[in-house]
Amino acid sequence: MADHRISVVANGQIRPPLSPQPVLSSASTGWQGFLLEQHYMPPIVEFPSSMRFPGHLVALSICDQPPLIYWREDGHPRTARLFNGRIAVRSSQDLISCRQHGSCTLFSLLIDDSTMERVCEEVPGRREVELIPRPDVPDRALQHLVLAIVEDLRAGCPTGRIFGESVVNAIAAYTAQKYSAFSSRFPEYKDGLPAPCLRRVLDFIHSNLACDLSVAKIARVALISPYHFGRLFKQSTGQTLHQYVLDQRLKKAQSLLATSDVTLVEIASIVGLANQSHFTTAFRKKIGVTPAFYRTHL
Repeated sequence: MADHRISVVANGQIRPPLSPQPVLSSASTGWQGFLLEQHYMPPIVEFPSSMRFPGHLVALSICDQPPLIYWREDGHPRTARLFNGRIAVRSSQDLISCRQHGSCTLFSLLIDDSTMERVCEEVPGRREVELIPRPDVPDRALQHLVLAIVEDLRAGCPTGRIFGESVVNAIAAYTAQKYSAFSSRFPEYKDGLPAPCLRRVLDFIHSNLACDLSVAKIARVALISPYHFGRLFKQSTGQTLHQYVLDQRLKKAQSLLATSDVTLVEIASIVGLANQSHFTTAFRKKIGVTPAFYRTHL
């Protein structure tokens, strides 16, 4: 999915639901299993006459004047106003004769079936997740989660894949529990990761800081689903996975700055940050000074 646009199945063909290119897209990132796009919706939008999203859609509308959307569902005409900050959720149900009157900015997150299955794999009596179609949900929690990954994407994913993937895992679990046609209650774990498992995970992280680590890759080391792994890891360490990995990368960078003449560009690569700019930004935010200042004033 990472190399493509969000697409729908319409009249037997796979095509984007909107003609203009997105203003912002995660297609060029390392994120796997989901795709995020930002679109400016003009005053009148005609969607394909019959379309279906292959996956699970979570969309956030940002607007001053709430646009009106018309569509047909189960043979009946429907209308809804998309108020500012409202969320739309939908799985692979057909959306027929859909059009929108009124401009807005739309952030669309399409989560792969495989990602949703992986997040929900430990749900007792698990059934396939099917989100009940809702065009205008007032959900502040989802709004904040979507905006969090939008800001990370705008910044160029400065600390790697883990933050965005962790947030999308949380969105997948949240929507499966709150908006699925079938109950998805996750088991509760309160004791964190077993000690041998935690040691195995920490050893893996420390040995692979230079790599493009992902939540799914680290969770496989623990043999736990990505969603539950993130919660158990925080119980065990007091930090989210993203915070812990970033801290370890910056600690290694501090050591290299203090004991070597390796350039800042090389240090960024050694500790797994995308480039010198991202390294400098993350280092200054965490340590309080730039890497160059730190090295000079040790």
